Amino acid sequence: MAGLVIILAGASGVGCSDSCCTTDGFPINLLPRTSVDATGLLAKARDSNGDPTQTFQMSIDTGSPLTFFRRQSADNRIGERDFDILDAQPPADLTSPVVRGQFRQIDVLPIDLDPAGPDAVLGGAFLQNFSIQVDFARPAMTFWTRQGASDGFLDAAGFAVLHFNLLGGVELTADSRPDFLGVTGPVETPATRVVLRACGGATAFDPEAPEPERCCTRGDEVKIATGANLALLVATGVGPLVLAQSAWDRIDAAQPTPLPSPTSGPSLPIPALSAPVTDVQWSTLPRIALVNQELDDSTNQGACVDLGRARRLEWVERHQSEDGATGACALPCDTDPRDSSKSQNAAAYLELGADIPVAILPDSTPFLQGLRAEIRPQGPELDGLIGANIFAQTSVEIDYPSKPGRALIQCLPEATRATCWSSPRCPRLGSSADVRGCFGLPQRRLPLACETSVCG
Repeated sequence: MAGLVIILAGASGVGCSDSCCTTDGFPINLLPRTSVDATGLLAKARDSNGDPTQTFQMSIDTGSPLTFFRRQSADNRIGERDFDILDAQPPADLTSPVVRGQFRQIDVLPIDLDPAGPDAVLGGAFLQNFSIQVDFARPAMTFWTRQGASDGFLDAAGFAVLHFNLLGGVELTADSRPDFLGVTGPVETPATRVVLRACGGATAFDPEAPEPERCCTRGDEVKIATGANLALLVATGVGPLVLAQSAWDRIDAAQPTPLPSPTSGPSLPIPALSAPVTDVQWSTLPRIALVNQELDDSTNQGACVDLGRARRLEWVERHQSEDGATGACALPCDTDPRDSSKSQNAAAYLELGADIPVAILPDSTPFLQGLRAEIRPQGPELDGLIGANIFAQTSVEIDYPSKPGRALIQCLPEATRATCWSSPRCPRLGSSADVRGCFGLPQRRLPLACETSVCG
C-alpha cells in the first residue's frame, strides 16, 4: 500500500512522548553491521519537513557530546532541527518507510563532518535524557524514559550493573542561540562522557579448576592481579576497541608472553571529526573485562584487583559442597579486613575474549588529547574508547537518568563463556539465615563448616 506507515504511541505510556520526542517504545532497527566494522551504530533518518524519500545516515554515538549535522553554510551557531528515525530493516512486504521516532526542535550544531561518514551524529546531550537500550547483535535500540529497577533486582535477573558518573563538558568556539536581548555566547557542552573501569589482558580463568586462580594471603591481592587497569570512554559511534599507545604498552608488559606486534592498518573514522584518524596501529587483545567499582575511592585498588577477587569468590562458590556440610572458604585476601570470618562482595563485571581487534593511537593524537583534557581533573586519565564491536554479543542499557548512571549488561544466550561472560554483583552472605544465588548457581546459604585452607 502506498503512503507513509507511522507507528507511534499515544498517551498510554508505551513509548515516550513529550514536547520534543515521540517513539513507539519498541526496538528501532539500525543499519546492519558486523562485529569488525570500522564504524559503530548507524540509524536511518530523514528531515521531517523535507522530501520523504531522501534519507541519510545518523551515527548513534554516546561518545559525542552534542548532536551534530553536516555543515551546509558558514553558520557556526546552535540551531534546531526536526527529524525522524526510520526502521532501517523493515519487513520485506512494506514499500513505505516506517517512522519509529519523531524528534522535534532538537538542539544541533552544524560542523564539518567526514565526507565519507554519516551526515549527522546523535550525541550525549540528547541521549542523556533517556535510558538507551541497545541490542548490538541485531542491531536495534530502544528509548526508555528511565530504568526504575533496583540494583539488587537487576543482579538477581542476571545483569552486570556497572555504575558511572557523567564526566566532561567544555566550551566550544561555536555560538549559542540569541537570548531575549539578542545576545549570544560560546556553546558550553554538558557532562556526557560515560567512562568505565576496565582490566585489559587478564589471564584466562577456569572456574572448574581443582585449585583457585591464585592463592593469596591478606595484602597479596594487588601483587597477584593480572592485566592492566584502564579507563575507557563508551563510544557507540566507533567500531573497534581503541587504546592509547601507553595503555597498550602497559597491557603488553603485564602479559606472560608478548602480545601480537602492532602493524600499520586502515585509518579510524570518528563520527564527529572532519576526517578519519591516521597513524593507526592494529593488533589483537586476548580478553578485556569491564568491572564495576565495588569499594569507595579511598580503598579502591583497581579494576584488575576487583576482577581477580570476583573470579576467586566464584571459584569458592562453585566448590562449596552441595549439601553445605563442608566446603571451600574465601581466601584471606578476599575476606573483610574488619572481620576475617566474612568474605568481601564480588564486583559485577563483563568479560570479553577471543582475540579482540584493537586500534592503537599515539598518545599525542589530538583527538585523544582533547578527550583527556575534557575529562581531567574530575575523571581519570583516559586510556581509550569502547566501540560497538566490543558489545557485539551483548544487550546493553545505558541508564543515564539514574544517579549514578548505570550500564546494564547481559551476554546473549548463544554466547559462550570464552567470548562473553556477564557476571552480576555477588553480595556476601552475612548470616546463616541469608540466601542468595550467584554466578548462575542455585540459591544457597552459608555452609555449616568450612575448610581452613584450599591451597594445599
